[in-house]
Amino acid sequence: MHDPAPAFSVIVPLYDCERYVEECLESLKAQTFPDFEALVVNDASPDNSPAIARRVAGSDERFRFFDMPENRGLAAVRNRGLDEAHGGIVVFLDSDDLLAPCALEHMEKRFREQNLDDLYFNAESFYEDAKARKMLVEDFSGRDSFEGVASGTELFTIFENRGQFFVHGALRAVRRSLIEAGHIRFPEGIIHEDVLFTFQTLLASKRSSFLNEPIYRRRIHAGSIMAKPRRTVRNIEGHLVGIDFMRSYLIEHAAGLNPAFVEAMAHRLNVFLDLCARDWMNDIPDDEKEAFLAALDPADRARFQIEVAQRAEMLRDFYGSTTWRVGQAVVALPQAARDKLASALRKRGWR
Repeated sequence: MHDPAPAFSVIVPLYDCERYVEECLESLKAQTFPDFEALVVNDASPDNSPAIARRVAGSDERFRFFDMPENRGLAAVRNRGLDEAHGGIVVFLDSDDLLAPCALEHMEKRFREQNLDDLYFNAESFYEDAKARKMLVEDFSGRDSFEGVASGTELFTIFENRGQFFVHGALRAVRRSLIEAGHIRFPEGIIHEDVLFTFQTLLASKRSSFLNEPIYRRRIHAGSIMAKPRRTVRNIEGHLVGIDFMRSYLIEHAAGLNPAFVEAMAHRLNVFLDLCARDWMNDIPDDEKEAFLAALDPADRARFQIEVAQRAEMLRDFYGSTTWRVGQAVVALPQAARDKLASALRKRGWR
């Protein structure tokens, strides 16, 4: 007879995190809701992270360990965890972050009482030092509560209209049956892999809600992916994967979609395109731009010129010689600035 499946599968990637992994896994061992499995996946880490993780787990049979044959990146590691998971609800915990002791208990209560497909929850960022705070500022404290139940598209629309949507895969728990039914996995070989995974799952969710408690603690340090001082072409390529999916989905399903959702998705598409344009304008050297464009086929190159390169030129005109940098995890222009930009674009003949 097989043991009953645990309520949660918590997937923890390991890579170059020996300074943080003990605190991360101790936060799991301290959970007031004990019915979980922790799938710790070593992505061929070059440091002592795997040994530390095994020492922290000790004889706790809830912790299961897996090794990738070579370094494959966060998406592949999370996918390996999904392939090995047995729990009813999936949670992603990055190895430099923490869960509050009550996190799984409060998640389980909402899933059980509201029969949810997925649950967004709030976070609190903390900073390793002043340098990390200067590199990236995240503030989740102003998010409004939503204690009811809505479809994934309805809840996304609410978040987007409030300017409070965060795409982070680690800030939501998803019923594993929804992931498996939709054959949903993270796209491998890119960064910003959370974008596609999050949108695929929210489209499938019939019952979503939001737990407005900072039960996830995000550590910001100099090595954080989001805190890298210079963006690269890979940042743009990763966002374009999500953008292409969102655009195609909207066009293909437009007739059956709620107009409010279409409007919210269109806004989010433009936020991501603004991010790409900002990176292209500020951080990509001319030789890397030329190499990137040369590698595209003619159709993709034309689309990129229209959607990103020209947008970057217009933003450069709008901001003059001042470098446009917005130090937020999710970047969206304030409404007043958007109105001013729209007016400037109209003067150039853009509608």
